[in-house]
Amino acid sequence: MNTRVGLILAIIILAIFAADHFYFGWDLWIFLMKKHWALVTWIAFWR
Repeated sequence: MNTRVGLILAIIILAIFAADHFYFGWDLWIFLMKKHWALVTWIAFWR
């Protein structure tokens, strides 16, 4: 990873945090973790 790619990824991550704070009221991470848990349990079922 070079400097340009690192800076672009950092800007994207900061933009997601800013959007979550101002638009979603910090609820985005709760929603994503619930969906992640559902995916993990679905994958564990097929194991």
